[in-house]
Amino acid sequence: KQEEPVKQEEEKQVEEEKKQEEPVKQEEEKQVEEEKKQEPVKQEEEKQVEEEKKQEPVKQEEEKQVEEEKKQEEPVKQEEEKQVEEEKKQEPVKQEEEKQVEEEKKQEPVKQEEEKQVEEEKQEEPVKQEEEKQVEEEKKQEPVKQEEEKQVEEEKQEEPVKQEEEKQVEEEKKQEEPVKQ
Repeated sequence: KQEEPVKQEEEKQVEEEKKQEEPVKQEEEKQVEEEKKQEPVKQEEEKQVEEEKKQEPVKQEEEKQVEEEKKQEEPVKQEEEKQVEEEKKQEPVKQEEEKQVEEEKKQEPVKQEEEKQVEEEKQEEPVKQEEEKQVEEEKKQEPVKQEEEKQVEEEKQEEPVKQEEEKQVEEEKKQEEPVKQ
């Protein structure tokens, strides 16, 4: 009888603890259930991680290749940049040459005109030579011509004398005629 209240008290306590534990227990079970549901997802993630681990050497190999290509491309790229730089430096020279070509194009009609003149002069050359030959010939003939002119001049001067003589001869004939008769 004396123990009865103590026993009842203990049972009450046990009941109380059960009540308190129940939500905790339910929560834990709920969590366990949730984790079970999540298990396939977790397994899938682990599988992916495993797959990525397997792919790691392949990935490393690819990165190595990319690095290798960069190394190989670098000198080519540098060479191309060097060429571009060189062409930039050459640009003023190139422009100057184009300017000259343009200038020569403008001069072309003048040049053609000069060539045409030269050609015409070539064609005229034989005519010119012939004229010079004639002039030369005339120069050579000049003393002969002068001599002839001198003779003609002298004959002109002698003409009155000759006429006078003829007149005298005529006169004498007239005078002698009656004597002869």
